[in-house]
Amino acid sequence: MSQLAVPSLLRLTGRRALPGPLALAAIALVGLLAGCAPAPVTLSKPAPAEGSTAPATVPTAAAAPSQPAGPTRTVRVALQGVTSDAGVLVGLELGYYREQGIEIEALYVRALPDMLPMLIAGQVEAAGVGINAGTLNAAGRQAFKLVADKGSLTPGHGYLAWVVRQELADSGRFRRDTDLRGLRFGITPPVEATQSMVALQRLLDSLGLRPSDVELQAMPFGDMPAALTGGAIDTAFLSEPFVTAGEQHGILMRWRGVDTIYPNLPLGLMAFSTRFLEEQPDTARRFLVAYLRSVRRYLDAMDYGRDREAVVAALTRHTEVKDPALYERMVPAGLNPDGRIDLAALAGSVEVYRANGALAETLDLNAIVDHRYVDYALERLGPYRGP
Repeated sequence: MSQLAVPSLLRLTGRRALPGPLALAAIALVGLLAGCAPAPVTLSKPAPAEGSTAPATVPTAAAAPSQPAGPTRTVRVALQGVTSDAGVLVGLELGYYREQGIEIEALYVRALPDMLPMLIAGQVEAAGVGINAGTLNAAGRQAFKLVADKGSLTPGHGYLAWVVRQELADSGRFRRDTDLRGLRFGITPPVEATQSMVALQRLLDSLGLRPSDVELQAMPFGDMPAALTGGAIDTAFLSEPFVTAGEQHGILMRWRGVDTIYPNLPLGLMAFSTRFLEEQPDTARRFLVAYLRSVRRYLDAMDYGRDREAVVAALTRHTEVKDPALYERMVPAGLNPDGRIDLAALAGSVEVYRANGALAETLDLNAIVDHRYVDYALERLGPYRGP
């Protein structure tokens, strides 16, 4: 069996350095995920604060929206450089944001929790945040608004997958879902307060099992392949591209996409800082027009094969997955082409976090989720109907 290298931390070039401990890192995965860093993103000085005058009406989805008159605005966006960032990265590469009078300044952050202080302190106007108790607690204090989907387990998009160590499958120790009992399960921290735990709780409930029936091991996705290789864990909820790379090297078996365990579970959200919304509401609206165009272009390519080369080129330029062939084998990230956040699913996550003691405050999702910017984009682009 091939061995996966223990993940190493590589400083990326061509990306703006972040202050203090917010260091950039990339996972080196036996050459498949290592490689050159993304090319530099064009940076520009932030524009002065704007008024709230709305731009001219933008044409519908059939035609590219024309660039609004007026000064170009710079929007700093904190991202991880993963495929679910396609709503920003595809549009950055293909010029959708510039057509809306926006220059994107992408700041890449390895650890999702590091994004929240940046957003709250005004170091960035937008961020692709993960869903966990910390994010929801901060949003509940009105530090920022959650404005759009940035990654969901829509059917056929199980880019988060239940994987099993290949040796367990080969030996017959794991042949059915209920064989999960007694295994060491890798899950991203904090264990009690992430969407992986929400999905695991649903899985356990469906099997008549309890959390005590598995041995939970907290670790980031990047550490899981090595842990599976060495036998430190037996199974996990693991994200692409590690799933596909691990399968290719005979380390793990993809058992089920988590989209089959908890369909439409949201994993990431686009957030706007409160200051950005107060000072540049028009830019926020136009950002969402470009964002939804980018998401739809990504789905057209990944789901239907339309102009796939251009989208893959954008992703290989701006994400850590540098091998274009890997995109042919990976399960693509799910993104809502109409941008709206699944409030019912998010409410279910809140209940799990509260039951686990990770959320003490009562949250009003209608107060922390603001769909006005998505609604503006949909008025101009119309609903998604595919290519």
